[in-house]
Amino acid sequence: MHVLVVDDHHDDLMQVERVLKNDPTLQYTLCDRPDRALNLLNKGSVDLLLLDIHMPGMDGLKMIQQVRSMQGETWLPTIFMTGVLDAKTRIRSLDSGGDAILTKPIEAEVMMGQVAAMRRLVDAQRRLKESRDEMENIAREDNLTGILNRRGIDQELQQAIALSWRFNTPMSLLLIDVDRFKLYNEAHGHLAGDEVLRQVGKGLGGCMQRQSDVLGRFGGEEFILGLPATDQVGAAAVGQRVLETLTEIGLTTDTNPAGHVTVSVGIATLIPTGGPMDVTKRALDLLQVADQAMYEAKGAGGAAIRTATCSEVST
Repeated sequence: MHVLVVDDHHDDLMQVERVLKNDPTLQYTLCDRPDRALNLLNKGSVDLLLLDIHMPGMDGLKMIQQVRSMQGETWLPTIFMTGVLDAKTRIRSLDSGGDAILTKPIEAEVMMGQVAAMRRLVDAQRRLKESRDEMENIAREDNLTGILNRRGIDQELQQAIALSWRFNTPMSLLLIDVDRFKLYNEAHGHLAGDEVLRQVGKGLGGCMQRQSDVLGRFGGEEFILGLPATDQVGAAAVGQRVLETLTEIGLTTDTNPAGHVTVSVGIATLIPTGGPMDVTKRALDLLQVADQAMYEAKGAGGAAIRTATCSEVST
């Protein structure tokens, strides 16, 4: 746990340091000016703030108000330090956002007891954040394939399109549909069909070139592969790699003339044109055009790629 100690008196800083350094699990930074402390809070990771109330210029009560206004969802536990502790000071310190108060001269056992209490708060916040992150991942994850579900796709795709527009780079989208999947399910059973979807999802994961690529199961036997900063030519090359990957996986079946599971790929590319942009509408544009291209590929017998012209989604 990282502790930031702010006090304009050198002797008081040294007294706190002598106590903190006895605990090897603590890291600490000493600071004698509130403005410097605010800069440190903006730049680095601080878990606990020990803050003197009475300082020239900006006192601890004003500083903690600034801290509370700029912090995010995570609460920064704060222990005030003061040489004068009357009822008014106690009330003001708690009202301004303090969590505990130490009286100077500092008593080592009392201070470490309060630090231990604040550590429990820090740990509880960390566990809560981990749980929320896990729940968010579950809410965005397709439970069959382990890749993004429709909700996750919508979020990631809109972010990718916004970045594409901001940096004036093309954004391509592959809509991938497993050919004759209904026939496969009827012939081999739904459990075998589920395994096909898992293998397709895994194979598509191998086609991703960058961490920024967006892969998800759009629904049923349809998958999405979003390719930021990728033009139509680059997207077509990825589409070809998708077809080859499905051939290499070799999910054999007599329900497909190819003798194995294949996919049809529809590609749409968004070309930024500048000016205002509705991210939600652009995402729908990409999906609709890619969907049309995908059905053209299926109409050609499947195991094929069809690419939309840029002008269809560039305005």
